[in-house]
Amino acid sequence: MDASELSSERGRLEKWAGAWSGIVEGREQKWKGEEASGAHHKNVAALHHHWQHLSAPAAVIVPLAGDTPAVDSLLERGHHVTAVEIVPAAVDRLVERVSGACGTQVERGEAEGGVVVVRTGRLTVLQCDLFALPLAAAPAASFDLVYDRASLTAIPPDQRCAYADLLARLLKPASGVYFLDCIDRSLLPEEQQAKGPPWHTDDAEVERVYVGEGRPFSLERKLEPEEVERWIKRHYFLRLASSST
Repeated sequence: MDASELSSERGRLEKWAGAWSGIVEGREQKWKGEEASGAHHKNVAALHHHWQHLSAPAAVIVPLAGDTPAVDSLLERGHHVTAVEIVPAAVDRLVERVSGACGTQVERGEAEGGVVVVRTGRLTVLQCDLFALPLAAAPAASFDLVYDRASLTAIPPDQRCAYADLLARLLKPASGVYFLDCIDRSLLPEEQQAKGPPWHTDDAEVERVYVGEGRPFSLERKLEPEEVERWIKRHYFLRLASSST
């Protein structure tokens, strides 16, 4: 890793560590709405209804996971879940909750590139910058499903295509699928819509990042948008395009 990459990674850690402190202290609840509403249970049920081949245990990756309860819902379905999260406090909360609920021991180690690896039961947490994820920690073409729990909305627009390309490389070519849960800010005053995070995401942005010409995914289905307080929640079912294989 060169100096510029290291500086960028440190900047992202500092930014999200600050946001996580706000979550713990009750100041950043915009990232925690799904816990209060139980939306994660509905989302996981919806993706299993749409992709019935996932009824068998699947390898799932959850990018920018925080301590999302969607991980618990995926584990309850029998899946093997890999969560990627840069903030140590978020990793600790997720692992403590899952290990306590499942009664499983916690194992900590280190992978190539200094990635902290934490395992408990069928959950593996990679504590690192997603954009610096080493191949040894998450090999290409090793996952059946990406569960994107508003993670895209945490990514600045100019980095989103790189984000989608990275996740496309991690999916199995013949069967990889991607559930996208994202935030549309169009209910906000116009001068606030371009601010973030969370960054605005609508149909046109999903087209640009995922399914436009030369992009790695195809769109299979989208759910009706839902108004949640100040925002619109949008959900998309994507599949790795054949041209990406």
